[in-house]
Amino acid sequence: MHGQTEERYRRKEVRSNLTWGFVIPLLSLVLAWPTCGLSLLFLSLGYLGLWFKIRKGRIQQGDSSSDASLYAAFVVLGKPAQAQGVLKFALNRSRGISSRIIEYK
Repeated sequence: MHGQTEERYRRKEVRSNLTWGFVIPLLSLVLAWPTCGLSLLFLSLGYLGLWFKIRKGRIQQGDSSSDASLYAAFVVLGKPAQAQGVLKFALNRSRGISSRIIEYK
């Protein structure tokens, strides 16, 4: 269902979670020594830019400034955990282990 059908359900979100929660932090850590830590500064600035982008989108959707700021902060903080979930799902799927999806209501 997720990304496999023509609808490509939540594919953009999964790609964003993997990029911001795994790829960019990993590259920043790998490049930290050769760049004397400058890559970690760019990582921080990237997360700040992502925060502003999400906040702006929420304000455009009608959220108050404080609500949009809080929402954006938690979205950015959740990227690594969401990437971990995607990677764990993919690893289990490649091993033939079925995953149980938890649905919150």
